[in-house]
Amino acid sequence: MNRSFQEHKRIWKGAWLLTVTALFIKILSAVYRIPYQNIAGDIGFYIYQQVYPIYSAAFILSTYGFPVVLSQMLTGERNRSKRQSTLLISLSALTLVATGLFIVTYFGASTIAKVMGDEALVLPLKASSFSFLVVPFLSTLRGYFQADQWMTPTAISQIVEQLVRVFGILGFAIFLLAHGYNVYETGAAAALSSVLGALTAVIVLLFFLHGKFDSIKLDSKYVRRLIKPVVYRLFKHGLLICISSLFIVSLQFIDAMTVLNSLMSKGFELEAAQVLKGVYDRSHPFVQLGATLAVSLSLTSVPLITQTVKKRKYNETKKYITLAYRVCVAIGSAASIGLALVIVPANQMLYETSDGSFTLAIAGSSIFFYSIVLTSVAVLQGYGDYWTPARSIAIGCAIKVVLNPLFVHLFAINGAAIVTVLSTMVTCALLVRQVETRSGVHLREIFISQSLVVSLFYMIFIILVYQFIIDQMFGVMNGSRLFAGIETITTVMIGVIVFGRTLVKRGYFSIDELLNLPFGEKFILFLGKRK
Repeated sequence: MNRSFQEHKRIWKGAWLLTVTALFIKILSAVYRIPYQNIAGDIGFYIYQQVYPIYSAAFILSTYGFPVVLSQMLTGERNRSKRQSTLLISLSALTLVATGLFIVTYFGASTIAKVMGDEALVLPLKASSFSFLVVPFLSTLRGYFQADQWMTPTAISQIVEQLVRVFGILGFAIFLLAHGYNVYETGAAAALSSVLGALTAVIVLLFFLHGKFDSIKLDSKYVRRLIKPVVYRLFKHGLLICISSLFIVSLQFIDAMTVLNSLMSKGFELEAAQVLKGVYDRSHPFVQLGATLAVSLSLTSVPLITQTVKKRKYNETKKYITLAYRVCVAIGSAASIGLALVIVPANQMLYETSDGSFTLAIAGSSIFFYSIVLTSVAVLQGYGDYWTPARSIAIGCAIKVVLNPLFVHLFAINGAAIVTVLSTMVTCALLVRQVETRSGVHLREIFISQSLVVSLFYMIFIILVYQFIIDQMFGVMNGSRLFAGIETITTVMIGVIVFGRTLVKRGYFSIDELLNLPFGEKFILFLGKRK
């Protein structure tokens, strides 16, 4: 028992640095867009969100995709010539593909802008295309370090990249708009800030590489023999590994390509459609932040799932899968419902107005489904199944492509939010079914748990009572951004405490399950040990 506990601790520590880094980056990535919208307005925010999926795809591939596959190919390989051949082939293949993507995006920017319905987007699209050119270098360097289990360079480079990017985006926005530049030029500068952040990350990695890399000694026989398997594995697994992260980006890209045109076909003028799309885009930080918080604890079980699958300890595997879903379903459902309850003041607190609050509440429902998608993909990949998540996500994206124009034409931006929920819901259902088939765990019992339902209803009741009381007491302050902020923060705090304590006290989690989570003991003390 003690040996098993120590082994679990070792696994946590091994993934801790990158996990914390990833959590920091995801939160920062969600949060910085709020001040950007405050600075650039809804139209400026719309412009940024139109090109954001391009950078985001490049970032995901160079952080979660290609480096992981490359490190897997290099790990345990002691033949220096083979290692260097693998690195060279990977760098060359990635450079070739990245250059192709850059050419298509840069020289096809006018065509892409026309398809999007806004020809003025050419400059931001061209600026964002440069993100692809940095992918080969970031991927190869990070993969090299991770193969030796040295995660510090990767973690520091990711943090530096995001800090430079965020400060650049906000700094350029303030400076350019204050000096008379338009929102499209500001959007292009924001895209170039992302490229600047990536270049800074390359410099950081090269600093760590200095003095560490052996003299290059390539053997042509290894190069010829390894080209096909290395390239095949790099791109096949590189895309499949980060498929869950690419899912939400794909949905955003589909929105970028369809929403504006569909709004104009409904009768909106260009500027009105841009404002509406910008209001709809306010939902992305909410969804990203909510899903990140929902899976940050559930995904800590994934290394244990992978380890127990490899050792064929399937009873333990079932235990950790159950724990992962319990956490994910609880936090995801509370986040979705809680956001709907607090969306009006939260929208005003963060974005100055409460415009589009109903749309944001609809979109917020996808937090629940998307967090389960992320958990399910991680569990299936723990079993070595990469194709099932890819197929399920492809179906979800297809639903978005087919239904988005119709629903936006019928219901404006509410339609786009509805289709996002439908897409994530169908993908979620497909993946949960596959996890049940693969693992033998009856997950549906978790979704209809009486203790969960009671805890959610109790949270809803307490929040509604609290909001009624403060609205009656401070009604004169309604409409104030400060009051909206106070109401949002206090409501969230009350909701978290009420939901968490009720959940634990009603036995949704066992004490053993809580102890298997990071900071489990402190969590029990904070919420109050179940009797």
